[in-house]
Amino acid sequence: MAPLSLPDTQGLKCPTFRPPRQLLEQNKATLPEIYDWNGVHNPDHPLFVYDDDDEIRTITWSQAVRMIHRAARYIRDRSQLSSHDPFRLPVVGILASSDTITYLCTMIGIMRAGFTFFAISPRNSPEAVAHLLTKTETAFLLVSPESSTVTLAESASGIIQSTGGVSPKIDRMPVFEDLCAAVDDVSFDSYPTVAHDGESVAMIFHSSGS
Repeated sequence: MAPLSLPDTQGLKCPTFRPPRQLLEQNKATLPEIYDWNGVHNPDHPLFVYDDDDEIRTITWSQAVRMIHRAARYIRDRSQLSSHDPFRLPVVGILASSDTITYLCTMIGIMRAGFTFFAISPRNSPEAVAHLLTKTETAFLLVSPESSTVTLAESASGIIQSTGGVSPKIDRMPVFEDLCAAVDDVSFDSYPTVAHDGESVAMIFHSSGS
């Protein structure tokens, strides 16, 4: 396949942003690799801006990538998953109500750890969640601490087990405080490099329980 020739269209007048032209033109860049690249080459460029008790705060690319790597370690340590088949990665689901920053960092962290990310809406019924977990063979499920979401996950797990299936291991969805400790950690140890195959499934999304 011939290399791509991409025009620079973003951040043309921004002194803190450098487009990942070379990485994209290789036709092999995966989403976790793009995040890592931006963390190195655009470290001071803002990725998130949010209101914290009427104080505007900013998280830069380098800080966000540290949060992503921290999420990857959180998932690896709690799930105890590993993958030996690059074309069939373990599926890690998120069944949670969460702030945008934590959700995105956890989502990219799942892929950075070498797993497939699966977003599950907590608005589904226990039967629908059980169906989705079974069809995708989800191995590990992150659940936010609200009682309704925990009950939903436990009910779905019970349905799977009642039919002879194997329910995923369930654990707590990280919260912002779990990840933001990495923001100002200048001695932060990055997550080990994971080989990402471009043909493997990176993300799964469902529609109407299907």
